[in-house]
Amino acid sequence: RNWYADYYFQDSNINQKNPYYNAQSVTSSMIWGSQWDAMLNWMLKDDTTKEFVTKVTGNHTDQVAKTGTYPEDLAKNIFDLSSNVAEWTQEAWSTRYRQYRGGYCVGLNDKYATYMTSSRPNNYQAPTMLTVYANSGEGGEVGKTYLGTRMSLYINNTEDTTEPTISIKEVQTGTNNIGITVEATDNESGINKYKYAISYKDFESQDFKEEDILQEVETYGQTYIFQELLQNQTYYIKVEVTNGAGKTNAIYTDPVKTEVLEVQEGAIIKEKVYGKNGEGNVYFEISEETNFENEGYYLNHQVVKQGDSFKNEDSAWTINGNTVTGLSVGDTIYTRIYDGKNVSETEYYMVTNISELETFSEVYQTTEKYEDYDTVLVEGGGTEQVLAGTAYIPKGFKVATSSMTKKIANGLVIEDEIGNQYVWIPVKDVIYDEKTVVGEEYKPMARYQKGYNASSINQYFEGMRYNFSGTTSTRMTTNYAIGNSTHREPSLVTGSEANYSWVYTAGSNYDATNYTDLNELGIDSPGQMGTYMNNKFTEMVQSIVKYGGYYVGRYETSLYTTEGQNSTNGTVVKTVENQTPMSNVNWYKMYLTQNSNYQDNPYYGSNSVTSSMIWGSQWDAMLNFILEGADKDKVTKITGNHTGTRSRTGQFGNDIMNNIFDLNSNVREWTQESYFTSSRNYRGSVYSVDDTDAASTRNSNYPTITNYNIGSRLSLYLK
Repeated sequence: RNWYADYYFQDSNINQKNPYYNAQSVTSSMIWGSQWDAMLNWMLKDDTTKEFVTKVTGNHTDQVAKTGTYPEDLAKNIFDLSSNVAEWTQEAWSTRYRQYRGGYCVGLNDKYATYMTSSRPNNYQAPTMLTVYANSGEGGEVGKTYLGTRMSLYINNTEDTTEPTISIKEVQTGTNNIGITVEATDNESGINKYKYAISYKDFESQDFKEEDILQEVETYGQTYIFQELLQNQTYYIKVEVTNGAGKTNAIYTDPVKTEVLEVQEGAIIKEKVYGKNGEGNVYFEISEETNFENEGYYLNHQVVKQGDSFKNEDSAWTINGNTVTGLSVGDTIYTRIYDGKNVSETEYYMVTNISELETFSEVYQTTEKYEDYDTVLVEGGGTEQVLAGTAYIPKGFKVATSSMTKKIANGLVIEDEIGNQYVWIPVKDVIYDEKTVVGEEYKPMARYQKGYNASSINQYFEGMRYNFSGTTSTRMTTNYAIGNSTHREPSLVTGSEANYSWVYTAGSNYDATNYTDLNELGIDSPGQMGTYMNNKFTEMVQSIVKYGGYYVGRYETSLYTTEGQNSTNGTVVKTVENQTPMSNVNWYKMYLTQNSNYQDNPYYGSNSVTSSMIWGSQWDAMLNFILEGADKDKVTKITGNHTGTRSRTGQFGNDIMNNIFDLNSNVREWTQESYFTSSRNYRGSVYSVDDTDAASTRNSNYPTITNYNIGSRLSLYLK
């Protein structure tokens, strides 16, 4: 169970099945961090138990035992503090973590076996997690269900014979909610619980009955908000408090009336229109300025097909979240704000006519230059066409012809003959000139490796990296380069500090062993793997210099069998909508299948494009491009899929940047960038409810791990 379940079961104020529920003598709860420390400080004062506090002992069998099984894990008559399960406390850390304490039952050869009674493990966990970390045996980490908790009791004052005092401090009303704050005190035994109740009828009237209560809740807190109420309706509220000795007191409000719901133009925002005819989508949002979402309101939609008419009946409205799907040109969408009971008295609806969806040209028979023009005003009131940017459309691809996908600045989309889609990333400055200050107007993607320059016979490059904050980016330290331990590319990871380069010199782990997974690319040694990666990075940079940009997969990469089935066991990669993204395979398989030198890759043998796993420097160049446009505020923003469940590709309309989907969420995405001796970098965020990462985030892990929440993304460069 997660932290919340453990907290609930142990709390005698809220869990009616708790053995001390309504007990007058004691109150139980999950142990507090300060209680844990007080317990250890007590042990430290006794010569017979002080060494136990920092001793690794007890159950380390890699299997949870029954409580009290290990007598060596016993001090002051308390069992299992040093091992068995790690124990949640109520202590918080940072913005999203709860702290657990003590050791747990991993084997003594596991690096986490060093935790003991006094430990505050530094691998903090979000309170929604069900596991703690252990080694996988492959150098990676896996979650193990070695996570529990411990209950504490404190004694109530049962000698208290007076009831508590209570007063109403504040009442706040919304259209569908009423919040009440009271002030309750009891200097003898303290306030044990609060009971809030609401009714249409006055609690103090002669004909009031218990069945007149609409909502009633027992809780512990001086504030409660009643929700799911009717607008413009009068209510009565009663608050009852109970002290530690079981004495109660109650207070009643005057009549409280909810406000009238009035939705005005601007409350609903049409964010994105995308997809092909018959498969079109529109993503709507409720404006943050209205606060309607915080009050439990959501969007209702009614799609009216050509020839049909709008019906102002509740049964005609569909609750389908923020995204309307399956649209065709000519459809009309009516959108309203609703909470299941209340609609605006102004009867405001947003009306959206679908006049255009995504369309594409015929397939290009040769690679051709694409010119994008803007219409600008000139003196005298006329207009003229000004070149806004250029791209190259590869042979065998179609290019977008609809207004939402044909502009380079907004994300020019191309599609191959089997439906894979890519977005053009223009790169204004490719190779660092080693003179110009890197800033908002100058953000090169790569630089020459040490010892190489424009006049060298071999022109070898390395990636440049950027930090992102708000809607700006800055160059990361110059130490992030080949030869140093931190973020670098192209480079091997071999487990050795002597091998921070693509040139193999030392190490026997990771790339030095798993290069065999890449034999189908002609790689037969770690040295060949390093040379191969360096050559591919060089090719990629030189292509971008020649053509002014590259393409990135519009969607997270998916895997398919050769028979066309979306499957983790597949060997064919795609970048298409509404498919399960590739995950649960290690970095090496993702690298192999996305490489166009692999025979099952869709671009194997292509004479127009080369495909690969995206490089870290390409990811940064993509984000720097996005920072120049209308979606720049999303680069460091938490958006998209945070439902707790991995989604199919392209399902979240608020996670679209320059026509690229799911950069901010769904699965994290492996890149080719290396980190320290044993890790590759992945980018972006994940579907977890509590994840606070964004598209700009860099994290790392062992390339040997297989994880449900790490995928990747294709890139293309022209030959």
